[in-house]
Amino acid sequence: MIQSIIFVLFAILFTGCSQKESTPISHKPHWAKPIETLSIENIHRIDDHLYKSAQPDSEGFKELYRFGIKNDLNLSG
Repeated sequence: MIQSIIFVLFAILFTGCSQKESTPISHKPHWAKPIETLSIENIHRIDDHLYKSAQPDSEGFKELYRFGIKNDLNLSG
């Protein structure tokens, strides 16, 4: 009986967590400016030589190269 109650409580807890709606991260304009002209998701200019973005696909990398970005640093696992 007690195991059933604990299971139901955990199920309710984890169901509530998994249904949490994700909200986009708002960027403070003083440290990163969005680049509207590129189709790469979440791309921002941090300074004259540094940009950040979501993981581009192969077409996105080509677009970055045409834009003048020739090096990338992937921090994903």
